[in-house]
Amino acid sequence: MENSVISKQLNDLYNELSKSLGISGRVTFLGGNFEPELKSLIEKVAPCSEIAFVALKNTFSEFSEKVFRLVGVGGGKVVSIITEPDEFSVDAVSDLFNLPDDVRLIVTFDTELVDKLNYLATIKNIPLCVIPINTFVDGVTEFSAFIKNGDSFDNVPFTAERYVIVDNDIIKKDFVACGYAFIISDLVTFTDYRIFCSAFGKAPFKAAYNTLRSAVTEEFSIFRFAPEKRKAITLKNALIAEIAKSFLTYKSGFIPSYYPFTARKGADAFDTAILRLNISFECLWLYGEIAEYEEDSVATIVDYNKRAERVASLLHISERATAGTLISQRKMEIDTAKGIAVLRKIKDEVLSVRKVKDGIFGTYSSLGGKPLEKELKRSAVFDLIRYSGDTFYGMNGLSVLREGGFLEKLGE
Repeated sequence: MENSVISKQLNDLYNELSKSLGISGRVTFLGGNFEPELKSLIEKVAPCSEIAFVALKNTFSEFSEKVFRLVGVGGGKVVSIITEPDEFSVDAVSDLFNLPDDVRLIVTFDTELVDKLNYLATIKNIPLCVIPINTFVDGVTEFSAFIKNGDSFDNVPFTAERYVIVDNDIIKKDFVACGYAFIISDLVTFTDYRIFCSAFGKAPFKAAYNTLRSAVTEEFSIFRFAPEKRKAITLKNALIAEIAKSFLTYKSGFIPSYYPFTARKGADAFDTAILRLNISFECLWLYGEIAEYEEDSVATIVDYNKRAERVASLLHISERATAGTLISQRKMEIDTAKGIAVLRKIKDEVLSVRKVKDGIFGTYSSLGGKPLEKELKRSAVFDLIRYSGDTFYGMNGLSVLREGGFLEKLGE
């Protein structure tokens, strides 16, 4: 599949979903060899200007010569910044604000940096160009993100123009497995989202939901495609899934259950991918068990103080901040019975998806996926699941199960 075909499909999708919500989209996809595409973009938005090239150390070594040449041909100048994929925090982005006032475009190949650079581009009111070199595209189309500010997090909107150059030729082969894991992790999102919408009385965004489902369905059958086509297919599906989730979560309060403790982009992409897969399938195991339970709740007292304490520990923020999140969530009307009713209605689907776990992990390995460096214990995954609906990132099906008391004894 040609890059230009993919980019057109992505633009059509992004614009269609934006129109459905009555908002003006800020993301444009460009498809083709990244060098002429970047050259054309520079001529369009930053001719004869200073360009900020922000990269991780290895990426800088690989692409700096080409970027310097492209900018130089247009009479511009490159301001180079080598940085780390650390946490998205006020402290981490402070050094980036020393950009010269004449910078008119920010360019990066590292999707691990998109939160920081979206924020910087928004503050500076200049465009950002992202050229993904892997299939970990979280945040590329997000409307906002949470930035750590002291002992809490603030939600910051991203309003700068963004350009995403789609060039599957620069995607490394082993990142097919990584992208596969990220995309397939959203098998749990279909259950999460339906429980969430029912329990919170939200109208589902069907177009975005169906778009995500289509991307996951196609990626599920990745071996239908010839090996030389898998990079393009996986990159396309990863970007489609990212767009769909950006719209599902836009001002809805929803977040997939795997996200809160795998959101930070400083971690190794393969470690994050396999952790998400494990969280996804353990959530599906839990949903299947509760779907067969006859009651809408269990006679257990929910210990909100303990939950606030544990979330604070997991996210390295203050208990005051996490307690405030839980207090806000409890003020909302959560109809646990409706959420459980939906779960029972889709029980057969949940149980059937659970059965493909071994096949999914086998495909990940066959595609060249790397195992976790450290053994991942099931009890550790349950610990994350127990608190995944309690964070400032948003709510999901686990928030509903919490209110029914189903999570208090999980893993014990």
